[in-house]
Amino acid sequence: MTSTREFEECVLRLVVVPAEPSCAVVRIIRPDSMVFEVNIDDSMLLRWREGPVPVVADEMSAHLWSALEPGVSVVAILNSASGYHYDTIRIVDIEVQDEALSILPWEDLRDTDGSPLVAKNVVIRRNVSSMFPRISATPMTMPWYWLSVGDSDDMTMPKIAEQMFNRHGYDLDEIEIALQSQHVESLDTLQGRADILHLNASACKVLMSWDTSQSYRLLADLQVRLLVLDPPYDDLTLRAALIMRAQGLINMGGPGIMISRGKDLQRFYQDFYDGLVHDLPVELTTLYSAYDSFFPILYLGYGRGHLIRPSHALTEVRQLYDELRVQSTELKKKTAKFRRYVEEYEVISYDIPTAEVPNAEASKIDWDANLETLSSLSASLDENPPPYRGLWR
Repeated sequence: MTSTREFEECVLRLVVVPAEPSCAVVRIIRPDSMVFEVNIDDSMLLRWREGPVPVVADEMSAHLWSALEPGVSVVAILNSASGYHYDTIRIVDIEVQDEALSILPWEDLRDTDGSPLVAKNVVIRRNVSSMFPRISATPMTMPWYWLSVGDSDDMTMPKIAEQMFNRHGYDLDEIEIALQSQHVESLDTLQGRADILHLNASACKVLMSWDTSQSYRLLADLQVRLLVLDPPYDDLTLRAALIMRAQGLINMGGPGIMISRGKDLQRFYQDFYDGLVHDLPVELTTLYSAYDSFFPILYLGYGRGHLIRPSHALTEVRQLYDELRVQSTELKKKTAKFRRYVEEYEVISYDIPTAEVPNAEASKIDWDANLETLSSLSASLDENPPPYRGLWR
């Protein structure tokens, strides 16, 4: 049975709060719990909001990290705390406690040497509250349901799935037991279940015409585990509105949310969804897929990055499989023990007339039948394990 690959997180936290007389205070909490604070004035925030991204990102990053020990990089802090372990996700977790500050491009932060953090395999993730996702209480079952909504001229889930599995030598018909994809053009026609809900540009605009409660009810009704929002690259107003909507949904216990910031993202999405199929957490598959695109905005705190992993379903199937095996073995032992008692009883009571033990022979026949059934169950479990065994290797 395929085992679940576990990932640890090594997190450096930034808590951004509005303050006077400065415009904001950023509290930096290292993995070893050491805390540093730095003030950001309104002029710097204004430049970051309106100026050339690389130049101002360098300035903002240098100002932030100046609170840390001189000469120590963010990556070095994370690597030291994680022990350079392969299965550890290095994360800069940003909690922005103000709507106006939340629309700033925090994903563009750089290390102390000016290199983008994401280029050094560091995930930038956003948090807005300690609310756990409500969908985590619902066990994940297979197959996956992937649903895209919006203009069919844009990327659709069936197209993405077909391209993704074709390069691995599979047809969509062959993997229906594991994944089913669909595309519709209107949010108003949605029903059933969608583990991943991918909204193209037109659907993002419709979503913003709804209030937060209506948006949350849609996600809850569809049992969404990951919401992907893909607004137009140059529509900064819509992206800012989606950021604030995402924060509201997370505060209500919504699922993980990703908001794209790049353009020409076909390759990104193929690699992103391919990583999900191969059981990577959302943080890692995003990091490995970003390439030269702008790193997307990720709201994935409190376990949201693992909600969509197929190993969650595999783990539950494995537990059921193991429980059945244990029960089968125990029943076989008890049946064999009882059968020995019956055989011993026959030996010591051969001279007792059958009329005095009217049900002895019938009981023996019943237990023989039970033993045969249990043996068949055990053999069936050995020869025909659960259908998802070894599907993702």
